[in-house]
Formats: sequence, structure tokens, C-alpha cells
Amino acid sequence: MATAFTKQLITTQYRGVAGFKLLIVGTGDQPGKRYYSCTALEVVVNTYYQTGFPILYNSCSGSTSHGLYDLFQEPVRVGGAPPVDFKLQNARPASGCLYSQETSSYFSPNGNCFRYYPDEWMTFRLRTKAGPRVKDELTNSFVGLWMARENRPSELVIEWGPYNLSAGNPPENQRFGKVWLLPYNTGKDPSEAHPVAYTWYDELIISRARIPDPRPVPQQRQ
Repeated sequence: MATAFTKQLITTQYRGVAGFKLLIVGTGDQPGKRYYSCTALEVVVNTYYQTGFPILYNSCSGSTSHGLYDLFQEPVRVGGAPPVDFKLQNARPASGCLYSQETSSYFSPNGNCFRYYPDEWMTFRLRTKAGPRVKDELTNSFVGLWMARENRPSELVIEWGPYNLSAGNPPENQRFGKVWLLPYNTGKDPSEAHPVAYTWYDELIISRARIPDPRPVPQQRQ
């Protein structure tokens, strides 16, 4: 999926929200039953508060193994001690993307979170490999998120699994089948005055095979 943002969407600190949702992959409709955006099964690309970079979470209901809105944040432990930090984008190299970097910066040179870049086409690739259903979960599942700046190769941002994706009540047999494209800010104050912001989407591709990076756009000679 190719997406472009204006600077206003990325940098505006909206009142009363915790970051906009970029993409929801959720339950597809079934004969006689329509599913909306908040489902047990869904995987959501959500902005980490209003920091300007994405994270992932699973489910609007929770299941046997975990609660609702389960964040894909990897705890960092020292020996057997409780978590002392969290990887917000757990596949980032070098200095990583850590919760503790909030006090300085999530971005270079202190942090290495992959951020949104305005006014260019960015590519997002979300891979979901669902495992076998056991009661209300798809066990032994894997989820991955790749991002790329315009005319650059994709980089792995989040690699999660094996993990039990929530799947709802077994008789419902919820399956992935619907994509929501939206910069939706949950809890946004409608009375707030703020700059106009835009998001564009292009080339949404759904495939069982790996989707290659887009080809670079040739530079025109002056």
C-alpha cells in the first residue's frame, strides 16, 4: 500500500487523541452478517500516541491469551528482572525504537524508530500469517510490518510471533476479509480548530505472495 501524508497530519498535536489509525485489516462480511471496523480479529497499524511513527496492535475484544488492543511491544529484560523498557518497533536495528527514548528523541541520532515522512509516497507492507484456530484464537500466527520511503527499499519495522491472534467465538468463524484505509483519530475533540490535513492512498495490493517494493520513479533530465 502506498500512502502520502501532509505535514499537518503528522505534526499537529490533536486534542484528546492517542494517534491516528492508518490501516485496519479485519473480519470480512459473511452472508447475513456485516462486520464493522472494531472486530476480534483485526490487526491495526496505529500511530504511537502523537509521536509520528506507527505501531501495531491486535483485537477489539481480546481472547484467552491477551486482552483487547494488545500492543505488539516487546519487553526488554535484564536477567530475570521485570521489564525495564519496551521495544515499540521491535525489528529496528542499531539504537532501536524504545519507550525510554521519549525523554530525548525516538529518532536519529538517539533513537531509530521509522517515522512518517510528509509530502512523499511511502510504502507499507503488512503481512499476516494466521495459524490454526484453537477456541477463540488463531494460534502460532505471525505478523510483520515493513515501511519504505519514496524510491527506497523496504525496511522491516515490526516482526511479531509466534502469537495467538484473537478470532472471536468459534461458531462465527471470523476470517480476514476487509481493509479499512483511514487516518481516524479516536476521541478527537470535534470542537478543536486545527490546520487542514490530508492523506492519500494508492496501489492497495492484497496477495498471498510477497509483494515487491515499487520500482523507483525515473528522474527526468532537466
